[in-house]
Order: sequence, then C-alpha cells, then structure tokens
Amino acid sequence: MQESSDHLFRQFANTLLSRGLKQTQERFAILRAIIQLNAPFQVDFLRNHLNAQKYYVSRATLYNTVKLMEEIGVLDKIIMDGKLFFDLNITDKNTYFIVNESERKMINLEKELENFIISHVEKKFDTNIKGMKILFFEE
Repeated sequence: MQESSDHLFRQFANTLLSRGLKQTQERFAILRAIIQLNAPFQVDFLRNHLNAQKYYVSRATLYNTVKLMEEIGVLDKIIMDGKLFFDLNITDKNTYFIVNESERKMINLEKELENFIISHVEKKFDTNIKGMKILFFEE
C-alpha cells in the first residue's frame, strides 16, 4: 500500500502543478485521510474523520479537492443505493465492505473474507494455505 500511496501523492502533486494550483497542506491532508480510511467513503464521513483528527478543512475545499481527485483518476465514484461514495483508484486493491446505514459508516470485510475463504478451502481440500491470490476470468 505504501508504494501505491506514494504514487498517489506524486500523481496528485504533479496534477496540481500542471493545472497551476497550489500544493496546499489541506489538499494533502485530505488525500492522507482518504488513504487512512482505506474504504469507500462519503464526503461528510471524510469531513467527520478529518475533524476527529482535529484537522479542520472548509466544506468547499473538501468538495473541490474530492472533485479534482475524481477528475484526475485518484478517486473512483461509486453510486450505491442512490448514495454517492468515493474510493481510491488503486488497481491492485480489492475492497470488501458492508455499508452500515444507521451509523453511516463502512465496515471493511477484507480480513474476515480472506480468513473465511482460506478456512473453507483448507477444509474442503484438506490442505494448508500459505498465501492467497484470487483471479476472476470473464467469458
């Protein structure tokens, strides 16, 4: 993930430079917070996450930065049940999550799903799995 996040910071910095935009502390704090979340998010959730870290960013800066990140391909837009979420565009990252509507948060299932698959396959084939990579092929 470190290599991917370094790439995202470079891509973001280069884009700001090429568009004549300032490389502000706030913009990079937003990107850092998104990387820390490591899950799809809504902008209000991101704002609350930043506030909880005692980092206050104006709503306009937050929305404009998220929009810019989407335009340049740092973020993907996801519409789920009519609600807008954003997620990091990292090609080697799969995301498994549950949306908890009442608490308006995402619950990451990556470890639970991985453990479930390994346990099931080990039982079924009477083997011990040391690592896992899953590929899906489309017909």
